[in-house]
Amino acid sequence: MKKIIPILIVGILVFSGLGAVALTDEKAYSEKVEEKSIVISKPIIKNIGQYVTVNIEEATSSISEPGKPMLPVVTEVSTFPFGTKICNVDVIISKVTEQVLPKEIQPTSEPKSLGVEIQGFKGPSKNLEIYESSELFPSTSFSYKTASGLENNEHVVYLVISWYPVRYSPAENMIYYSENADFKIEYEIPKNPTVFEDVYDLVIIAPSEYSDSLQPLVDHKNSYGIETTIKTTESIFSEYEGYDEIEEIKYFIKDAIENWGVKYVLLVGSVDKLPIRTTWIVMRWYNHYWNESILTELYYADVYDEFGDFCSWDSDGDGKFGEVFINCPGGNDTVDLYPDVHIGRLACSNIEEVNIVVDKIIFYETNTFGKSWFNNILLLGGDTFPHWNGNEGEILNLMIEEIMSDFNPTKLWCSTLTFWWWTINQEINKSTNIFIVILAYLKID
Repeated sequence: MKKIIPILIVGILVFSGLGAVALTDEKAYSEKVEEKSIVISKPIIKNIGQYVTVNIEEATSSISEPGKPMLPVVTEVSTFPFGTKICNVDVIISKVTEQVLPKEIQPTSEPKSLGVEIQGFKGPSKNLEIYESSELFPSTSFSYKTASGLENNEHVVYLVISWYPVRYSPAENMIYYSENADFKIEYEIPKNPTVFEDVYDLVIIAPSEYSDSLQPLVDHKNSYGIETTIKTTESIFSEYEGYDEIEEIKYFIKDAIENWGVKYVLLVGSVDKLPIRTTWIVMRWYNHYWNESILTELYYADVYDEFGDFCSWDSDGDGKFGEVFINCPGGNDTVDLYPDVHIGRLACSNIEEVNIVVDKIIFYETNTFGKSWFNNILLLGGDTFPHWNGNEGEILNLMIEEIMSDFNPTKLWCSTLTFWWWTINQEINKSTNIFIVILAYLKID
């Protein structure tokens, strides 16, 4: 029977996705080769005062290392069956053209915390070690990374190749660019691929005190063909061992994927009822150092590393998870960051709140779904990182708009002077019902 999966809950709930596993002790592999070619346009040189910028139309991003030249990046993403080994990646450039620039290329600004104001900010500063060198930057023409994740709810291995079509010799003030490249990927796929079971679609994780209140939601999901079950935190903590209770929950999610074929996980409980992982990030902005602690559900969703093994987020074993050192010395934890299961949370702090939210979800999915206003979406965006090029919130809005192409978007943006509390209220009040609202903005300058 075809399943209808109305997992989206009033505009903000579930983000990420997966399935389940039967692993063999020994795996046989089949060797494969994949080749592809990319052709791009000539670099666009733009004068911006003290510096010039260099870009190409096909660029998907730019090099963003603080103080280093900002150059375009072309990203190529390939997917392979879960368990694939990427053996070798090569990018072959057939022709290189030289071009002298009238000015230096603009350096990338350092990241700036939204809560930190720096007096006398004068724009980006240069990394003199690079800008006084005649060596090409970047030092290689490409880089790549692999990861395990989801593609259309199927477990896959991702290969992300970053090609640098423009390289820069600062001392000569000259760029070297290529308009085409041939990619060659050598890999091995398992002859006996991993098989995921198909028992449950959704597992709800919650304290046992919420079980009775959540049963109507379980029954509702099952009535729609979404096979659903509940697992209490108490049973998880008694059955699993880990660094802490948070890791024990993640080990259960891994088992739920491998033994039940779970694709969706709904956490129910505020963080004092059902814990959340805190990451460890150290940053430097000029001479100012600070530590940022960020709460993230991605920890629960990122179950596997690039090799299909459990991803602990604490590769150095020091008890600090997801360590990242930005523009300062330190060793980053090895983190996959690609979700392997869809994760959402109902942050209910008591049984009364659980009852209210469950009633609303059931009413929404049985009485509201399909109404004429249902496909309206309100996108709010702006410049979330001052002193960096681009309006990041608005760019994220465009990505969301592309993903949710069946929805009718209304954009309220800072760049169009439409992002204000009264304009938001006006758009919401145009309908007697709720819009789906996705907020991609943090601060208005």
